[in-house]
Parts: sequence; C-alpha cells; structure tokens
Amino acid sequence: MKNKVGQEADLLDDALAALIASTKRINRKLDLVEISNKLEIARSYLGNLNEIANAIGLSHEMVRSFARVSFLDHKVKRMIKEGRIKSVDIADRLSRLPRTDQFFIAKEAVKRSLSSHDIRAIVSLRKALPDKPIDDIVKRINKSRNIKEYIAEYVIPQNRTVRSKEIQRHLNNFFGRQHIRAFSIKDGAGRIILDKNGKEKLSKKAHKMQISKGGLLRMIIQGEVKERE
Repeated sequence: MKNKVGQEADLLDDALAALIASTKRINRKLDLVEISNKLEIARSYLGNLNEIANAIGLSHEMVRSFARVSFLDHKVKRMIKEGRIKSVDIADRLSRLPRTDQFFIAKEAVKRSLSSHDIRAIVSLRKALPDKPIDDIVKRINKSRNIKEYIAEYVIPQNRTVRSKEIQRHLNNFFGRQHIRAFSIKDGAGRIILDKNGKEKLSKKAHKMQISKGGLLRMIIQGEVKERE
C-alpha cells in the first residue's frame, strides 16, 4: 500500500496527464468543467497556475482561461457538461460577467446570436454600465456592431479631490458631449466610451503631446487639457 506522499504524487500525476491530454487539442477528453477541476487539484500541490503552465507546457494565459471556468454560474457549467458550450474562449469571457448575467449571455451564445467577440464587448460595456439590465446591454451591442466604439479606463488620482460631475465636465470640454457614449466611475476607476471621432481626437492629441492616451486622459480629467479642437 502506498503511503500518503505516494498517493499525492499519483493524484498530481493523474491531474497533469489529464490536463496535457485535454488542453492541447480540439477534441478534448475532458469537458471544460472537468479540466477546471483537474487544475484545482494540480494547484493544490504545485501552488499556482504558473507552475502548472510550466509543468504541462502551456502558456499562463491559456491555463488561466481554463481555470476561470470555476467562476461560472452552475447553470452555465451544466450547459458545458451537456456539451452545449465547448469554447474555452467563450467560457473565459462569460466568467468575467456577474453571475446574474452569465446564463442569459450563455444562452445567446449557444443560439449563435452572440459571438465570442460580442461577449468580449459585452464584458467591457457591462463594466462601464454596471446598472443597466443585461438585455439592454445586448441590444446595444447588436445595434452597434457596425459602429466603432472605444472604451478607455483610467485611475482617479488619489491625491486630488475630483468629483464625478467635474470629471464629466472636463471630458465634455475636451471631446464634446456628442462623442461620449457613456461615462462611469466605480472603485476609484473611471471608464469612458467614445465614438470613432472621440477616439481619433484622443489619439491625435496624445501623439502631438508625445504621451500615452492613458496619460492624456488623466490630464483631461484633472482639467489640465481643456481646449476642444
């Protein structure tokens, strides 16, 4: 009979073998939920996803995508077990939504009315509009498929007291209200959705000033760059 160390080594070897057999091919032996479970077993012995990635010869980003299946709502996991969702990319992006949104979006993905690219856009828009009903978010994405939007994020300076209305006024002064599709602040971070003209204005000004777009945004929200071109 094997001792505890030997049994643990067997469990780790089994988990790694299963991961190697199921993460590097299109036709996997395990579904995404089973792969996520095997990752948890391997992580309990190896400590982190980086060690697992090194052990099975996969990028950390890809291993992390498989691991994020554990954040899915149980109804979405059931859809995976039923074989209705097989794409790790879709599962990863679904996991980045609030659990209350996931099943609704997963059903649309299964019906093929939403692509992986659409879900990525929904994740970004949900961050910018946290209080909007999820069906409104989907309608907006469907309507804007041919309309280019740009989502930018920035950190609110901690050393200055800048109110939401003041930030919005600075943004309106720079971009023009008609070029700002949405604006929000949450947990010390701001998000702004610009139309194509707004993005071009930000890019051109940043290039002219030889700073990053994020750096320019920080200056705009503090009122340091005011003129509308």
